[in-house]
Amino acid sequence: MRDLAILFIHLLSTIARLMRPGGARAVVAESLLVKHQLVILNWGSERAPNLRPMDRVIAGLCTLFIRPYRLLRVAVVFRPSTLLAFHAALVRRKYRILDVTEVKTVPYLPISHPFVERLIGTIRREYLDLVPFRTARDIENKLLSFKVFYNDKRCHYALDGDTPSERTGMLRPKVANLDSYRWQSYCRGIYHLPVAT
Repeated sequence: MRDLAILFIHLLSTIARLMRPGGARAVVAESLLVKHQLVILNWGSERAPNLRPMDRVIAGLCTLFIRPYRLLRVAVVFRPSTLLAFHAALVRRKYRILDVTEVKTVPYLPISHPFVERLIGTIRREYLDLVPFRTARDIENKLLSFKVFYNDKRCHYALDGDTPSERTGMLRPKVANLDSYRWQSYCRGIYHLPVAT
């Protein structure tokens, strides 16, 4: 009877320690035999704030049915660092597939990458300063039309008067007849270029 009373008191003190924040860690450190059963109880309340103590006990009892060597395979832990590492790996793989080299830039420092700053400045000066826009969808549509104009129709001084599409071979210009031409408008009438008819 005395042993049963000591066991009951020990059980009550263990339950009392489990109910405290961080109490599960103390119990796990004390007894290696119940380590695998209390893995879920070992989580701090800051990691799983919606679990009540009874939910933790039930989840701990459910781990009794999992063999210890399979416990690590069954347990899936998602942390923000894990998700960010997974996302970074996906981004690197996508860049590698598209054969794109990632360029690191320093925020708020225009000289860190002059090509990007030059492109942003060109878009602002030549288009966004001239065109009012109302919503995000509106500016997306207007920027798409400017992209077509910028890559397919606008000649670039750095490319010896060619357009980027002509330089890559995607677009072949028609031979213009200077006797017969018309004016084609782009970007909602902001730019007008002669086109062979």
